[in-house]
Amino acid sequence: MSKKPLKRDELKRRMQKKKRKEGSRLVQPERYLIICEGKKTEPYYFKGIQKRIEEKYNQRINVTSHPTLKVEGVGRSCLSLLDYAQTIIDNEKKKNREYDHVWLVYDLDDFPCDDFDNTVYSVNSMNESKNDSKKWHVAWSNQCIELWFLLHFNNYNTDIHRTGYFEKLSDIFKSYGLDKYEKNNENIFEILIAYGSLENAINYAKQLCKENEGKPPSKMAPATKVYELVEILKPHIF
Repeated sequence: MSKKPLKRDELKRRMQKKKRKEGSRLVQPERYLIICEGKKTEPYYFKGIQKRIEEKYNQRINVTSHPTLKVEGVGRSCLSLLDYAQTIIDNEKKKNREYDHVWLVYDLDDFPCDDFDNTVYSVNSMNESKNDSKKWHVAWSNQCIELWFLLHFNNYNTDIHRTGYFEKLSDIFKSYGLDKYEKNNENIFEILIAYGSLENAINYAKQLCKENEGKPPSKMAPATKVYELVEILKPHIF
């Protein structure tokens, strides 16, 4: 005998129950160590992401004893970030904390172009090593992370000095009734997703990298690889 079709209300109730059940099966995100060249601007941005992730997951899986993201702002040159990251990794191992991915976040700013490029090449070498199970990544910006911030609002494909990015961000912030853009804003992530578009920023950044394809990182201007890290984290944020 064939089963009677479910009434609409019963079908709706079962679908809602299934949705709640599936939504409760949160998978533990991988562990990310994020080492930022700057001490405040970049760390504040990624700590904004960290806060969102912890708020989403903390009630159902443990992300406090071993955070999904560990964000460090170190105030060091881009080429020295690799050694500093290894020091952090060694210290974390003593606490029985391992990371699946290590990301180095840095800007070109006034650093030598060779240092900027060689950081990428050094990370590539780390990934080729059979002695390290972690994946190493770079999230550089040429010239500065403010380019990534601007891409939340518009596509910018003209290379200008970084002070020009600050001025453009200030104009945009003021147009929304906000204070002018200041570096080291602890709420920068929340501001950007409230007034701008994270999806647009990712797409615009991809487009810039495609337009500069084949060039060494120091010659890819303007361009930013921050989108690669944010795109991976995005499903865990919202």
